[in-house]
Amino acid sequence: MPISRRRILQAGAGSVLAMMIPGKTFGQDSTKTSEDVMEKKESENAPPLYPKFDTHMHAEGPKEDLLPVLDALGVRRVLNLSYSGFREPAELLAFENKLLADMDKYPNRFRFAPAFNVTRFREPGYTDSVIAKLANDIDRHGAVAVKIWKDLGMMLRDDDGRYVFCDDTRFLPIYDYIVSRGLVIYSHIADPLAGWLPLDTPSPHARYFRNHPEFHWYGKPDKPSHDEILRHRDALVARYPKTIFVAAHLASMEHDLEETAKFLDTFPNVRIDTAARFADLMMKPDAQVRAFFIKYQDRILYGTDCDFNAEELGKTPEAKRQKIKSIITAHQKNFTYFEDTLALPPDVLRKFYYENAAALFAKSKK
Repeated sequence: MPISRRRILQAGAGSVLAMMIPGKTFGQDSTKTSEDVMEKKESENAPPLYPKFDTHMHAEGPKEDLLPVLDALGVRRVLNLSYSGFREPAELLAFENKLLADMDKYPNRFRFAPAFNVTRFREPGYTDSVIAKLANDIDRHGAVAVKIWKDLGMMLRDDDGRYVFCDDTRFLPIYDYIVSRGLVIYSHIADPLAGWLPLDTPSPHARYFRNHPEFHWYGKPDKPSHDEILRHRDALVARYPKTIFVAAHLASMEHDLEETAKFLDTFPNVRIDTAARFADLMMKPDAQVRAFFIKYQDRILYGTDCDFNAEELGKTPEAKRQKIKSIITAHQKNFTYFEDTLALPPDVLRKFYYENAAALFAKSKK
């Protein structure tokens, strides 16, 4: 059964309309709440100071109504990401056609990152069919990256019932092809660690796991551990040391910046994005986050995990206006955090918001 982003958002508390969730998380400054970091005043009408490249968006359908939002936020470019979502091939193609809708009208605004089906991996001809699809994605749509998702390690099973991980040898010819075409591998492997902890553990992701118990694996020894899934991710990264990997959602290590730093130190070919993990950062000591961003200023990408579908903005002009305003306001609060609360240096902000992503994704592969 395919996974709907409306049903399963990787972190319910991390969506663009609910990024500021009160409470505390493990490893945080216990004296700080999410309201504390948002007390500074800002002007909603102030022009954005820094250009931005959102590397983690899922924009379906016509893009006309999205452009004013991007303009208001200073987002000059978007990497429109697909994800496999445990979909069958036809369902994945239909989803990606929605992502691609109208993108050719704005060739300097959008870049595309497709995914590939994983459910048919045991069938004859599977590898050839996936490679043919990706070749079309690159040659026709100028794909600059390929996304792999958490269904590898958390959903896909073999004939014997064992979970199939992202570094399974049956996927290696596909990765070899991606590498041969010079694309980035964009990965969302594993859920937040909160999925393996008791539900009463303070976390920005607790509500998500309460609403989606199928992914809450605390006390379920038959399920892979968080560490086990990430070890397979790391093995895949190690196999292709000359290929850039972007580990989404703070590399699924949002709970511990020290461990994230070790991951970056171990694998120079890795970048990370901030998608749907702003609340996790905000609950940590400001000094720790600031030091992390400065040390790894060339390795962190600005990404939001924003879902945008023009058909869901509202039926009336006023409903649409309010919806768009709420999206813009949520993002502006995040800018206040990075620019005011953390007071990151201008050079660091320019790299984080735009330059690091542009170095990877600015040029289409057409």
